[in-house]
Amino acid sequence: MSSIKITQAVGLGGANNGNDVKAVQTALNKLLKFIPPTKSLIVDGRLGSGPESAKTIAAIKLFQSKVLNMVRPDGKIDANGRTLRKINEMLIVKSIQIAGMQDPKLFMANVIKPTLLKIGLASRKAEMLLLGTAIQESRLKYRQQLGGGPALSYFQIEPATHDDIWDNYLAYRPELAKKVSELLNNDDKLQELKDNDLYACAMARVHYLRAPAGLPSEDDLHGQAAYWKVYYNTPLGKGTIQEYVHNLQTYGVK
Repeated sequence: MSSIKITQAVGLGGANNGNDVKAVQTALNKLLKFIPPTKSLIVDGRLGSGPESAKTIAAIKLFQSKVLNMVRPDGKIDANGRTLRKINEMLIVKSIQIAGMQDPKLFMANVIKPTLLKIGLASRKAEMLLLGTAIQESRLKYRQQLGGGPALSYFQIEPATHDDIWDNYLAYRPELAKKVSELLNNDDKLQELKDNDLYACAMARVHYLRAPAGLPSEDDLHGQAAYWKVYYNTPLGKGTIQEYVHNLQTYGVK
């Protein structure tokens, strides 16, 4: 399951169509680690005679409180609402993690594109550069640097770099910082960097925002490789322009 659709609202004050309730119950069961101490819900499409005390409603409220940081969770999932969008976002990330994320087309469609849209920085140039960066840095396989190094995520961002982006760049750009923060599922940013692909992607894009030169053309593979080398891997890094080009040609979107 990578996402769910409901026809009408589920929860307090919702229509609570049986199939819609089942879809929500199934989805929440896949996200239990984010809403402790919730136990697995019975997928029966029912909320019972007293919805206010139903376990499904409690799970919805907990999700809204813990994940969406709602001060007053309403226990309701609207068909096109914020709660449903976040559930689907997390289901997509989870399905990618289970699959091992070795398909660059899926990574582009389910991580890079929606992330750039959410933070207001969408462009084909950025999409191609971020895909190339992830493939070069980790082959879309490794969330932690091989050999015991500190770098995290498919983009291989070191904790010190991550913290510097927050302290010396995002701290002075509150609007962008808010958009990036909305991708977080909890307050442990470094754990999120490792496990939350959308957040990691956003941080990689912000990392490139600090570069003084504009992004290379989406059709200029050598230009992208050179840009990555100068502004991401840096002249001190071991990666090469030739390696980047080879890896994107070998593993990238055909």
